[in-house]
Amino acid sequence: MVGISPSHMTEWMANAARCGHTIADPFARVPLLSGAELQEHVSRHGGLARILASFERADPLYMSGVDPTRLVSGGVVVVPNMLISTRDGDWVAVRNVNVGYAGTGPSNAIRELSGLGLDPDLAEQIASRRVSDVTLCIQASDPQAHFDDAPPLGLPAPQPLHDWFVSPVELEDTFQVLRRRKKVRDPDRHLSPLLERWLNYLDRPREELPAWLHGSRHARVYLDRSAAQADGFAPVTLRPGAPPSAVYPLLIEQGQLQLWVDLPTSNDPTVLFTNEIYDALGLAGFYTHQQRARDAKSAFWRWLHTLGARRPAYVDLHAAGLRHVPGIPHS
Repeated sequence: MVGISPSHMTEWMANAARCGHTIADPFARVPLLSGAELQEHVSRHGGLARILASFERADPLYMSGVDPTRLVSGGVVVVPNMLISTRDGDWVAVRNVNVGYAGTGPSNAIRELSGLGLDPDLAEQIASRRVSDVTLCIQASDPQAHFDDAPPLGLPAPQPLHDWFVSPVELEDTFQVLRRRKKVRDPDRHLSPLLERWLNYLDRPREELPAWLHGSRHARVYLDRSAAQADGFAPVTLRPGAPPSAVYPLLIEQGQLQLWVDLPTSNDPTVLFTNEIYDALGLAGFYTHQQRARDAKSAFWRWLHTLGARRPAYVDLHAAGLRHVPGIPHS
């Protein structure tokens, strides 16, 4: 409520613990457990209710609907390949497991699930599949299992920034989707470029999206790259030490998430957006046909149309503008 980030709260709680004070975590973060600790935690919360597992590390976050604030540790969102819901509605993350291939990770998954009393055959099925969503009846031996044969979502874990989250979309990826150069190396993952995967996911009906992604969609395009950098839309904001000259001129915001998209901008003062930006805005559902038609006219017509007009630093595609700007003090 007062704008304190999970990372700062973690540090304060650790300092309090060193002074002998126990502070309840206001973010109710999901514990990351294995072995006896996992078994004891699940038992204390009434037993198994649902198991989510995916080869793609962040998929369980989006499948579960858990607010990523509950998974922040050490300044990042830590999402394991398996999340378990207990009968009282609690969530617990399973440490050091993976699924969907032959190796140590799936072997660990079988061991952890068997230790929780799951039928060994079902545990092996979960460990061998790329994506699993298993809901258990009163008896763990009588599950109602749903195994999704569709490809994993393949969305990255968002990066925490203040009290919202960011997912950078780099230039190479945006060129892939906007120029339709879909080069798939692995048939099980990355079936479409990241920008397209994000927008397809965010376009789902409200009831299929977690609460932290609810809300109207906003977008901003920076025409002045130095203004974007001054407002904090640069890699250095997320990764201190990154090249300060790089910026993200296109921002797409929905709920508590921002997509920071790297795209070429135009140096021509008579052109508002590049074709790549128009394509991205169209993909995100923003109507720009009239302005695109103007930008497609002759250089003389564009000059005449913009005569005397002052070029703005940025253009908002939603009347309310962006809700979150890193360079503006957060309140």
